[in-house]
Amino acid sequence: MPCCRVCQHATELLLDFGPQPLCNRFVREAAAAEARHPLRLDQCPACGLLQLAEPVPAEVLKPPQPMLYNEPEWHLGQLVDRIAALPGVGPDANICGLTYKEASTIARLRQRGFQNAICLDVRRDLGIQDPAAGVETVQQQISSGVLSGQAARRGRYHVVIARHILEHAHDLQRFVGGLRGLLARGGYLIFEIPDFTASLLGGNYSTIWEEHVVYFTKATFPAVLQQLGLAVRELFTYPSALEDLLVGVTQVADQGHDSAAQDAGTSTELIQGRRYAAMLPAVRDAWRQALAGERAAGRQVALLGAGHLAIMFLNLLELRDAVDFVVDDDPAKSNGSLPGSRLPVYPSDALYERPVRICLMSVAPESESKVQARHRRFLALGGRLVSIFPGSERAL
Repeated sequence: MPCCRVCQHATELLLDFGPQPLCNRFVREAAAAEARHPLRLDQCPACGLLQLAEPVPAEVLKPPQPMLYNEPEWHLGQLVDRIAALPGVGPDANICGLTYKEASTIARLRQRGFQNAICLDVRRDLGIQDPAAGVETVQQQISSGVLSGQAARRGRYHVVIARHILEHAHDLQRFVGGLRGLLARGGYLIFEIPDFTASLLGGNYSTIWEEHVVYFTKATFPAVLQQLGLAVRELFTYPSALEDLLVGVTQVADQGHDSAAQDAGTSTELIQGRRYAAMLPAVRDAWRQALAGERAAGRQVALLGAGHLAIMFLNLLELRDAVDFVVDDDPAKSNGSLPGSRLPVYPSDALYERPVRICLMSVAPESESKVQARHRRFLALGGRLVSIFPGSERAL
């Protein structure tokens, strides 16, 4: 029986999607077989944490070629202001970012005069030689203790920044333990994670992804940090239409710190989790009904964007027969097929070459206006660009 990745209590099944393909395995040949892995979302009845029951092993999840994921950066100026204002963090502070996701933050800090701000080197510091290895391998290496000798080589850090990686960690205790070894006495460990609350309340299933092992909300995020032996000094939110960004500024807790699960609000989390699971059939039916009229009128339905949000939207809502094709101008994706649905991916010119009136957008809501500006001609011809995300102003 699966156990919670934080409190070790037996977890309960919310949603079992069965074997699913990996989002980083685009199909290039029609007859090619697809490797699949069970995708099951559980919830811990003791602490309320949502989590995958059986994560894909890191060595299996590693993409066949290098893939970089773009994380939101519109708020980084504000984040750097907060880091610069932390007690005890002066211009000479040693500051460390874990991965390429911190590169922009580190650059901003250096512009602010923090010349000892650096990003870890994946080869030298993490021992990762494969250029295709990504966050799945980084979390595995950190959890294995690869950073244990880092302090002796480079010294300890007053601030360690970990953006959009905690949700990828298979073993939260070992992962955070590996990071704690980097900190100087009184140092800060700063996490940024996506907030699953909007998906949970709005019935958005596209944000479930095999690479995200845990799904934090505003309630479970600080409670988990406490259970991991950290004292939360600041917790703040950067609102977004798809997923809010949650940032926790922590320090290693003093001895005697109470790391017991915080049960305040857990019952609400459990109610929301069960409601989310119960909503799935109705959401599937609503999407099928919304798109059925296009087929009946002899028109096709397109989906713009071939990232993991689009893939999970199609596969988990079982919409392969409701959408005709996908458009994406990334050469690495176009002229292939999406994992699972096997829908063909074409350059965006296909919007003008086929009888399409509705094109679904899987881009972040903050980028939707740019997509509409780029496809003004499609709109002028009577087409509609509508979002797949419930929180978007352009949601269908």
